[in-house]
Amino acid sequence: MTIHPHRAADAPGANAHDDLIDAAELRRMCGGISDMTARRWIARGILPEPQHIERRRFWRRAKVLAALDAHHEAPPPSPAPDGPAARTRRADAP
Repeated sequence: MTIHPHRAADAPGANAHDDLIDAAELRRMCGGISDMTARRWIARGILPEPQHIERRRFWRRAKVLAALDAHHEAPPPSPAPDGPAARTRRADAP
């Protein structure tokens, strides 16, 4: 059985999956990522969009857990065609 850091039993509110969490708790659940990484993951669809309440961002804990589980089980993406290997091939071309 794999233990995921975002499913830690000692996490505050671990049994209340429908409560709202703030950005700091979201980042902790994702392994201590930065706010910029959280924003990138939201833009890429890894994390759900937040709800805005009085100019603050909140997420439903259950949705975040589901998104993290889905991302953890998904196969890794293939490299982008403009990655380092593509640049190397072009540099070697006559």
